[in-house]
Amino acid sequence: MLIRLKEKIEANLGNSKEEFWQVLFTENQWIISEMISVPISIFSSKAYYGGKNIFNEQGNLGDLLYRNQITNNVVIVEIKTPMTAIIGSKYRNNTYLISDELSGGINQLLTSRDSLRKEYYSIAVKSHQAFEVLEPKCLLIIGKLSVLDSEQIPSFEMFRNTLSNITVITFDELLKKIDNLIGLFTQ
Repeated sequence: MLIRLKEKIEANLGNSKEEFWQVLFTENQWIISEMISVPISIFSSKAYYGGKNIFNEQGNLGDLLYRNQITNNVVIVEIKTPMTAIIGSKYRNNTYLISDELSGGINQLLTSRDSLRKEYYSIAVKSHQAFEVLEPKCLLIIGKLSVLDSEQIPSFEMFRNTLSNITVITFDELLKKIDNLIGLFTQ
């Protein structure tokens, strides 16, 4: 199973359709659990986080909402594609800007988390299953490190390592984690 999944991801690293990736992560929900390192499972796909007005407009939908299997606390997951840029133009002194897509994805997560916090009680009371919103972690899966050069990688690493409660992981890092699991199970 792991090897087939690894091969499927490798074969689709050029796939720029978010829906493909959402289906893949929904069918293989353990992948996200491995990225977060806590026992989580999908709570909702295309989850509603709140924010609608009286005219049923402006609501916040996310790609996947996971829930900790022990604490019921949620993890908000946004999926971009391997083709999504993570670094923008050169700024100066070997420093690069992050891409609009990366900053937009992070702001999308922050907006979703904010909406979910603000509307937790009204959403939770209407939900079929219990969940908690206790400083939820956010995960953004986006782009590939393999397209960056040695000057761009430090800008990306320094940026993502300063984020609070937001994990940014690339598709090739995800693939490497699966490869490590395969190595662990085949030894």
